Amino acid sequence: MADDPTNGQNPPYGAAINYWVKSVPAGGLPVTIEIMDTTRKIVRTFKDTATAGINRAYWDLRNDTTTAARIRTKPLFDEPFEMDANGTRDAPGFGRVQVLMPPGRYTVRLTVGGTPYTQPLEVLLEVARLVDIERVQGEPGCLVVHHQKTYGAIVRAPSAYQTPKSRLNAPIAGAMRLNDRRTGSLESVIPKRFGDWSEAPDQGTQVVNPQTKEILDKLYSQILTRTYVNKSGYRIMLSMAYGDDQRGELQTHKPEVCYPAQGFTLHTNELGQLPTRFGSIEVRRLSTSMGTRAEPLTYWFTVGDKVIQSKIEKRLAEIRLGLTGQIPDGLLFRISSIDTDTKRAFTMQGQFAGDLLAEVPVATRKRLSGLGGV
Repeated sequence: MADDPTNGQNPPYGAAINYWVKSVPAGGLPVTIEIMDTTRKIVRTFKDTATAGINRAYWDLRNDTTTAARIRTKPLFDEPFEMDANGTRDAPGFGRVQVLMPPGRYTVRLTVGGTPYTQPLEVLLEVARLVDIERVQGEPGCLVVHHQKTYGAIVRAPSAYQTPKSRLNAPIAGAMRLNDRRTGSLESVIPKRFGDWSEAPDQGTQVVNPQTKEILDKLYSQILTRTYVNKSGYRIMLSMAYGDDQRGELQTHKPEVCYPAQGFTLHTNELGQLPTRFGSIEVRRLSTSMGTRAEPLTYWFTVGDKVIQSKIEKRLAEIRLGLTGQIPDGLLFRISSIDTDTKRAFTMQGQFAGDLLAEVPVATRKRLSGLGGV
């Protein structure tokens, strides 16, 4: 009821930012408020006008709006079309995006009269959704990264966007997807018990999935995440993602991009060799952390049956497969552990990978690591 004296008004959604100003000139005092993540990167900036005394502003927990996409070429078969003064036009179907930032620690920087003031801010996940913490933390960052990489590229080089997606990923005449000639799924071919390792009975420590479900569904046709534990109680988190088409946009996202995007600090990023009884795998090793959680990880990519570490290697693999009438598929193999001892973590991850590859058939081992042998 409109005249109900018990009626109230809910505050705006988000985090309340309270600050006090002793005195201000007539008309108020302009204030700039910046929200920074754990890497000190500014994720949101907004303005407020302060009055004398206590002031309150709200952050709606979203990031800054992404850059609008622009195209530098005219619509196909529309030569009379008039471009804007700078030679560009709106990209149809591509709007600006704002996403909710994940739970975690942030810093509020308030600048008034040219003087900055900072205070910590922690965004908590509501208890009802606590079971989704890993997924929620991973979703926003890589959505922003994906949007900026996809749409931002249009801003920097819009003409490249003019090739229709249907042409970028159109089937090659007579081409065969590599998955068409392979049997089994990741769930069935990856053993749940091998060597000293067995799948953990509980998932109290979840594997971080740093992509949104929409992006995962687009990039990968198979995803497998498991946690293993050995007889000493050491836990390894395995994440594998297989995509049956690695051309154009349909390619894997690198952990060194997605981990920082979800709030992790990236400390080291180094190439290395992972020795096995079948040969060595060229891998990339990262050490990351978020708060008290230290998570070293090892990963590699395969395109076809070859491990690749660069765009040039990927392109050469695509050409090699294309000459044989095959569409390149790809697999991301990532293992990590929560361990403050980085050296020990990498050693255990190498042992885990070696034991797993020794357990699977030769064809599967070739598919996972590029290594054959017996």
